[in-house]
Amino acid sequence: MRKKLVLSILFPIVFTTMLFGQTRKTGTITIQRNENNGYMNAIESFIIIEKKENKKWQAYSDYIISDFEILDEEEKYDRTGITLNGGEKITLSLIPGDYRIKCITPQDKQANYLDTQKQWESDYVVFSIKSKSSKTISVYPQTDVSGYVGRWVLE
Repeated sequence: MRKKLVLSILFPIVFTTMLFGQTRKTGTITIQRNENNGYMNAIESFIIIEKKENKKWQAYSDYIISDFEILDEEEKYDRTGITLNGGEKITLSLIPGDYRIKCITPQDKQANYLDTQKQWESDYVVFSIKSKSSKTISVYPQTDVSGYVGRWVLE
């Protein structure tokens, strides 16, 4: 009985200490997409994250979504995937390492908005995360003099 009591007291303390220790070893990246004009806000941009492991880029999904919000709104939202519409921002906790991200919108998710007949995508952006560091990347739809061209830009 005494052993169960001790374990029931120690387990939450040990678990919290382990969780806090893991959290302190991470850095964050905030990815934001400002509002666009009209229907472009509703076109989702899918964020692809890859981590460099043994000199090769591999899909990475061990991030923790630590914050998601619609810009200019006070309410916070829960989010389970990494897609952004116009006017949204997401913050992810990542373990230290080298990463790269890109943004895509598959053709079937474009609702024939620009009738480009291709997947919209950006170039990769490469960055490093260190313990307690933070980075911000913005997603923009690429434009030319005639308007949107069906490509994403990351800065």
